[in-house]
Amino acid sequence: MRISELRTLLRVARPPAPYGARTLARCYSIEDVARKARLRLPAGARAYLDTGGEDEYTLRRNRAAFDLLEFRPEMPRDVTQVDTSTTVLGQRIPLPFALSPIGSPRMFHHEGELAVARAARRAGIPYGISTLGTTSVEDVAAQTTTPLWFQLYLWGDRGEMKEAIARAKAAGFSALLFSIDTTVRSKREREKRTGLELPAPQLTVPTFAEGALHPGWAWHFLTSETISFPNIGPPDHRSRDKIADMFDGSVSWADLDWIRELWDGPILAKGVLRAEEALRAAELGLDGVIVSNHGGRQL
Repeated sequence: MRISELRTLLRVARPPAPYGARTLARCYSIEDVARKARLRLPAGARAYLDTGGEDEYTLRRNRAAFDLLEFRPEMPRDVTQVDTSTTVLGQRIPLPFALSPIGSPRMFHHEGELAVARAARRAGIPYGISTLGTTSVEDVAAQTTTPLWFQLYLWGDRGEMKEAIARAKAAGFSALLFSIDTTVRSKREREKRTGLELPAPQLTVPTFAEGALHPGWAWHFLTSETISFPNIGPPDHRSRDKIADMFDGSVSWADLDWIRELWDGPILAKGVLRAEEALRAAELGLDGVIVSNHGGRQL
């Protein structure tokens, strides 16, 4: 048998672009995607994605609450013409969704925010970038024309936060998400059991061992630029210890005064859990609230 014939029978070929397209084509639900991710990622990255705070009561209650939701469609309905678009912060978007901010995304995929920004562009929906993003706001903005939101953690050094706000505004971000639920960092026990040290992951013996078991992830991790946090201050202020020290618990509604000096666009309070907080946000003239318990990761 000729090599060309054998190649045809075995379907030996370079994976199609974009990377992982064939694998994703065999995913038919969110759980299918999650299962693939758990197989591909080392223990520390899996723990960061799946974990909740402490004993994870809030995380389990979140999932149980969603399981109780039930759709009650009206039948029969003519669905030959369906309009899923809506207006968010004065902008029309084709789907009632936005891609949420997440810290350290390059720990899971070597392109991190750049890949998510391209997905947002294709779907035409907003994308929120975390303060602990691993790609600069300028580079993210170059990847999409859809609305970009900057999620702001407030830490002890307000000067560095002011600079971050100014950069997001200059890059064309259209809304600011004022996080009110992360003034101190939570204790995530599953992360600690895997040896994961955040905000900046460290290369340790267990890390190398896990990398050997997940060669695809390890290859991209080792051949990509070192993970850092380019949107918060100079490089010497981006170390793990420096960032951890900035969670000092000093955030209050009074911080809105100086935020408004730098930001004249929409501001939303992210992490609202109580009706009183939503009313307070309205009284202070905020443009919206995001009802969230941080995925059960903070409380």
